[in-house]
Amino acid sequence: MRVLFNCSNIVIGGGIQVSAEMIEQFRNNLPLESTLLCASEAVIEALDSRGIAPGPHKVITRSPAQSISSRRHVAHIEKVFKADCVFTVFGPSYVRFKSPELMGVADGWVTHSTPTAFSTLSGSWAKFYKVLLCRYKALWYRRASHWIVEAGIAKDGLVERFGFDPEKITVASNCCASHYYSYSASPLQQRFLAKKIRILVFAAGYPHKNLQIVPEVASFLRKLRPEVDFEFVLTLPEGHSIWKSVQLKAKLLKVDQYIVNIGKVPVADGPRLYDDSAIVFMPSLLETFSAVYPEAMAMSRPIVTTDLDFAHSICNNAAIYFEPQNPASAASQILRIIDDSNLREDLVRAGHYRLQQFLTPRDRFRVVEGLLYQLSHRSAPNVLIDV
Repeated sequence: MRVLFNCSNIVIGGGIQVSAEMIEQFRNNLPLESTLLCASEAVIEALDSRGIAPGPHKVITRSPAQSISSRRHVAHIEKVFKADCVFTVFGPSYVRFKSPELMGVADGWVTHSTPTAFSTLSGSWAKFYKVLLCRYKALWYRRASHWIVEAGIAKDGLVERFGFDPEKITVASNCCASHYYSYSASPLQQRFLAKKIRILVFAAGYPHKNLQIVPEVASFLRKLRPEVDFEFVLTLPEGHSIWKSVQLKAKLLKVDQYIVNIGKVPVADGPRLYDDSAIVFMPSLLETFSAVYPEAMAMSRPIVTTDLDFAHSICNNAAIYFEPQNPASAASQILRIIDDSNLREDLVRAGHYRLQQFLTPRDRFRVVEGLLYQLSHRSAPNVLIDV
């Protein structure tokens, strides 16, 4: 079986780490000559940061989402390689492949967006454009032969909103990368005994991540407990429009000294970032399966997140929840964790238990491998497909 591993369209966000982890699994478990990697520069950088050899590969410098020439280039690579099938980690691929394509779908805007998520977009035109973009993406999703999603809510959305065949959609949960499992985290109690309590907000600069709420949460924390010294840690590129918006709001509320932005974090440095933090704050209004949740669980860090279905479906009782878009509610939940060591321990224990219920990186690879064998009409004994 000759597989074209396609992540040429992934240039930002959690998809970079998912791609890097899956590439490592492919390299460890399949013959080197049977796969060809077609990747963005961001994915290659992530592989390098983790010390993973990419093997045979082609670098696509411009995403096919923005470049017709890149689409043609990737299609040409498939033709020359004579692939039996294509695995696109997260679609749309925007490429008309000749061979069967297994496509990951993890765009919550397409599958299960809500009015709450749309409220983060500024103006009627932005909302209308997002609706058109979702329909455009759905048309490209349709070109795949089979789809793999990270949560049942995404499968339901593809079926109910766009009429996809449920028999051609496989649900396989996401997980954190293998280097989180092997990292030895510092005792949580040390982070709460430190002079400054660090609250990690590990997110890319998307509107639905709801990062503009952070200055308001910081303001309420100061009003409720002025004696607590804390610091929100963001991971946005310097100069990003959302970071500028956060900075402006923080200055207006006079809490800018409580919010720092450390910029883009290399994939390999993720565990260290959690290890340096006491609490993980996830204010997102729309997710399919964010890796931040299992990463925090693996690193024994308590989670405060939004009281929404997607968060409950992933975290269950391994997080405490605040009312979406309510900074006072978020601040009070953060203070509960700061004040209650028993609550912290309960959340960490629940996180460890919940983590065992997700697929491991190896498990997820086996699901993908089995689907690719099916698409290429080859037999793959002892491969579990139904997850």
